[in-house]
Amino acid sequence: MACSLAFGFVGYLDVADTAVYMALSIITGVANVCLVLVWGRICGRLLSIRPALLVVGMASALSAILCFLYGKLPLEATLGLFFLAALASVVIPLTLQSLPALADSPQTARGPDDEGAQPDTISRPSARQTLASLVDVALMPGLGLIAFAFVMAVMRTAFNEGQVAYLSMMVLAALGLVAYAALKRGRFLLPGGLQLTFLPIAALVLLAAIAITATVNAGEAVAVWLTYGVYSLAVVLTIATLCAVAHAGEFSSDLVFSVAVAAFCGTSFVGQMIAGGLDDELINVAVTLTTTVYAFALALVSYVRRIRDVGANNTEERVGADADSTAAAASKGGSAAGLEAGTPSLQERCDALATEFGLTSREREILAYLAEGHNGSYIASALFISPNTARTHIHNIYRKLDVSSREDILRLTRTTLPQQTH
Repeated sequence: MACSLAFGFVGYLDVADTAVYMALSIITGVANVCLVLVWGRICGRLLSIRPALLVVGMASALSAILCFLYGKLPLEATLGLFFLAALASVVIPLTLQSLPALADSPQTARGPDDEGAQPDTISRPSARQTLASLVDVALMPGLGLIAFAFVMAVMRTAFNEGQVAYLSMMVLAALGLVAYAALKRGRFLLPGGLQLTFLPIAALVLLAAIAITATVNAGEAVAVWLTYGVYSLAVVLTIATLCAVAHAGEFSSDLVFSVAVAAFCGTSFVGQMIAGGLDDELINVAVTLTTTVYAFALALVSYVRRIRDVGANNTEERVGADADSTAAAASKGGSAAGLEAGTPSLQERCDALATEFGLTSREREILAYLAEGHNGSYIASALFISPNTARTHIHNIYRKLDVSSREDILRLTRTTLPQQTH
């Protein structure tokens, strides 16, 4: 906050000493990184996933609105607004961290079912293994962050002309995330749902618009708006997914957001260096090339993940037609009897098994997915954890329940269980 205030007054007084600006820039940059890590802890540890996504969406929209106001207000009003925004960015996280209701992390808080739970057999991974797992989980959203940083750096010379388009699309993308978080019911599947489906389509539409613009020499404004729209949505989804990855608890929020900041800054630096030697026409070529590579990378990652999922299904135990019919029959029979005898629901049966066999909170969560017939790859994507960690949790569940396959899980969870008395 002090750095921001000093920066504002130095600019207001029109100080001509380059060394002063360099020193303030370095100090402010370090302070901003620290602030990112603080907010990462708020959204990744103190808030559950839905409120965290709401915070990300509203903060993104508010930052775009403030940026627009900076260009419209007189200098004195801009400095005042800048200082108030810096003050709020410090006071709000300090206030949130002091609230008793948010004192415990959602992913680390112990529930009553964890009393007496058997410990996980997950060995502490090495730094290399941790980084590899983080890349596996965050590669998809990381592509959006890197593409956004590079394109915004390359287009910096044309940013003033397209500022309204950029800020407008950023607000729309942010409000879209707010609506998604507010209206979404059930589980959040950001990587598979939006990033592997909608973003590739949006990138292809953008490429088509750029091609049409180049062919008929018209519609450049449409291409500009679509460019900002695609990359604004990509970066908003990236931040949201990073919050979800940190919230999952496999990686610390500081590690997740430190890697993200490093990737963003490094890519921005490279983009600015490249843009410095390009004229306007080549900048458009660079943006088009980046969009093409981004769309191809999205499609390639999606394809590789699907191939890996197929391979995982081939190596994992398969639930055959006989097992499905047996489970369905047991479920149907249990449902018919449950109308009269009060048979527990599927979730209640999973909870009863988790309590009886001492499963941890994460294992209880995964057991519910297994009972629905999902495999390890799907569970990893849904819970924002690495496939290796998901497989380890599944192995622990099998060991504790003394089963050897998903077929056994289906039979256990779809067979009428006695009412638990403990």
